[in-house]
Amino acid sequence: MLAKFLWPRQIMAEKDFYVVGIGISAGGQDPLLALISLLPPNLNASFVILPHLSRDHKSYLHNIIRKVARMPVIRVEQRELLRPGVIYVLPENKMMFMEQGFLVLRERKSEEKMNYAINVFFMSLAREAGEKAIGVILSGANDDGLLGANEINYHGGIILVQDALTAVFPRMPLEIINKDHPIEIKPPEELAQSLIRRTSGSDSHTKQQ
Repeated sequence: MLAKFLWPRQIMAEKDFYVVGIGISAGGQDPLLALISLLPPNLNASFVILPHLSRDHKSYLHNIIRKVARMPVIRVEQRELLRPGVIYVLPENKMMFMEQGFLVLRERKSEEKMNYAINVFFMSLAREAGEKAIGVILSGANDDGLLGANEINYHGGIILVQDALTAVFPRMPLEIINKDHPIEIKPPEELAQSLIRRTSGSDSHTKQQ
């Protein structure tokens, strides 16, 4: 009962872990799996995977991730409490956002022709988690993630981006690189090492590279 009387950032401070949102679109599955496969199970962070999915076809991305992950993987079907050491995956035809330490789903509206699932989640992540927010952008063919990345930076969080030279579809990383201020621009395997360092307590969560 106490949680509803706390501001969102107070709730995150009480929980004392990071929330990492990972946005992927076209060409993003392979770099995502490369990154996830290197993450140990004891990191002080929740990981939220935000793929661009078809409205009409059931996604099995959660099962694909389970084959390489060393921590539990949950396809989000209902309101879920965020816990460290867990990977959460957005399902098809939904938008997801954070609300007082929970993941909450809503239907993707018919007028939402373009898929901006990354922006929707990143903007809520920024407001809820503040300095404990980490956004990661991998391969993709549109500009989703840019507005949300700006919001994360504004609220004190950080952005990591796949090196566009390693992306099958570089537009999504390049939008961030050219119009935002990512802390690190690296291949997926090196982004994994950065996440390990930043969420395991071996590196301070600062704006320094």
